[in-house]
Amino acid sequence: ATLRSKVDDTMRPVGSAVALAVALVMAPAAYPAQGLELDGFVSAKKRYVVSDGVDNGDTFGKTRVELSASPLEDLFARVSVELRYYDFPGLETLPETEEMESGYPVDLLLWEAFLAVDQFIWPNLDLKLGKQRIAWGRADQFNPTDNLNPSDLTDFFAFGAKIPSWAVLGTYYLGESQLTAVWLPFFEPALLRRGGTVALFGEVPVGVTRPTIEPDNAMYAVKFSGLAVGIDYSLSYFKGFDDLPLPIATVAGPELQFPEIEVMGFDFAGEFRSIGF
Repeated sequence: ATLRSKVDDTMRPVGSAVALAVALVMAPAAYPAQGLELDGFVSAKKRYVVSDGVDNGDTFGKTRVELSASPLEDLFARVSVELRYYDFPGLETLPETEEMESGYPVDLLLWEAFLAVDQFIWPNLDLKLGKQRIAWGRADQFNPTDNLNPSDLTDFFAFGAKIPSWAVLGTYYLGESQLTAVWLPFFEPALLRRGGTVALFGEVPVGVTRPTIEPDNAMYAVKFSGLAVGIDYSLSYFKGFDDLPLPIATVAGPELQFPEIEVMGFDFAGEFRSIGF
């Protein structure tokens, strides 16, 4: 079920980013009230496993609340939070039976928190900074060039889902073409479902090594895109880390590491006699 209102994880920078975005959205009364927009949705999925009989499956629910505003002509801000809830307990130790959140697992995520500025310094340059979804590539589901945001694997049936990342994105427009550059200051791994580590690797890893937060481990990407003879195309390059870890065998057991990767991509989309390709 989806409800829409037309009153139209979490890293260290979250607090300051939320404060900045909220300040911009809720700022001085001189800003036009019609610039504020409240949106969101509620969804719930209940599954059953049918084999010899019918077994109770999982429940996966989401509630997202989004606040957007454009207080100035060339300024846009958005903040959204997402609540996820499950119907199976996350109990692992006896003391957790005393904690309500263990028996009724809920995740609260800062989803997006960004500021977008049009005509930044130059008329043809747009800038967007903060936690944002950056979708690259024309494919609908399986998209090998969409590497900038980590995968969201919490719901097995939501194939291709991604999570917004902290980034600085600049786009320079050249007629019908555009040049886009992205800088991601730190690495964020894919979000696995509860118990997903064992499901993926067969046993609990002895440890995990992730890229440290330092300038040498920052990720970046560039893309040139445009329109030619009625076909949208783009050529892109990404240098960073794979968001899914690889198990490395050690004496104590498997250890997870995130390999460094470089990706060059080319994609195009068009239409021939009303048939899209």
